[in-house]
Amino acid sequence: MDEARLRAEMRAFVTPSAARGLFSVLTDVTVYVAAVSLAMIVEATWARLAFAVLAGMMIAALFVLAHDAAHNSLTPLPRVNRLVAYLCMFPALHNPTLWRIEHNHFHHQEPNVKGLNSWSPVSYDEFQAMSPWRRRLERIYRSGLASGP
Repeated sequence: MDEARLRAEMRAFVTPSAARGLFSVLTDVTVYVAAVSLAMIVEATWARLAFAVLAGMMIAALFVLAHDAAHNSLTPLPRVNRLVAYLCMFPALHNPTLWRIEHNHFHHQEPNVKGLNSWSPVSYDEFQAMSPWRRRLERIYRSGLASGP
């Protein structure tokens, strides 16, 4: 399949939607506020810990929405995207203006270049040349467990 056809077929899945974007923001903000509130209200330590962990996970989810908004791909409305980027980066205490400059200048100018960032591609031959331990580690790095190690 050529690139133009692939892009045309994917367009329906990547078109920004104000309704979907704002629904996602509203849902995630609601869960975040509820988790923080419950972590402060409940008496049981295990419940406080559980709600605190959920709040932390929601900060990460809000940051993903902020990323899309900062790229003007969450909604078709640039002003709304800018507001959402500020709102959703706030729980992480992150400055959206500085992030936009750094992210677009450094990350998107040289993505996945060997030696420049952590997610460099590896060819099949390079992967096969690695020790068994290193291959397992590479698989972990590229899995859902990546943030742990």
